[in-house]
Amino acid sequence: MAGGRIRLVQIVNRTTDYLDCMFDGVPEKIPAGYRELPPEQEGQPPRIIGAGPDGGPYLHTVEYFAAECYKRQHPRMGTQDPFSVDARDTEYLMGVPEWGDDISHLEQTDADELLDRTLLPIQRQDAVKLELGRHDADAPKIIARAKDKRAKKEARKRLSKKKGEAQDYRRARYNAADAHPDPMGIRANYVRSGER
Repeated sequence: MAGGRIRLVQIVNRTTDYLDCMFDGVPEKIPAGYRELPPEQEGQPPRIIGAGPDGGPYLHTVEYFAAECYKRQHPRMGTQDPFSVDARDTEYLMGVPEWGDDISHLEQTDADELLDRTLLPIQRQDAVKLELGRHDADAPKIIARAKDKRAKKEARKRLSKKKGEAQDYRRARYNAADAHPDPMGIRANYVRSGER
């Protein structure tokens, strides 16, 4: 049986906390590449320095193909260019110096999605966060917690209003899709069988 060679690369976790990753079904924790020191004077932000032995970022050795998977598992939210087809146009919380990646300190943002909406036209920059289905699951508990008939009636009314708002939003999105069949400017080229 011939032995295969495994190519290794060094990866940097650009944050101050470990990151959970998985490759080929094997979980791995990538240690922080940077650490936070207390500020020198009160009122100043904490100092961030590399966690490596020489004061630089800590370099963790992984398999070549695992490095790409680990990197893609940890994008920085709110940084993807909506008009690019290149996955490298997104910022990642990990970097491989050998590939020319940026390995400077970086932390995760508070954004709810990967897309950078500031690059979209004004009318498409707003996003509505919906929590659909959750209200229906909690409805019996909310109604049961109400003390008297009046409170139960108000709870039912409030829940139906939330459900109605969600349905109105979905209906508006459906109608908008009919009016503008290509809302993002991206069209998939589907070919029906028999058409060429």
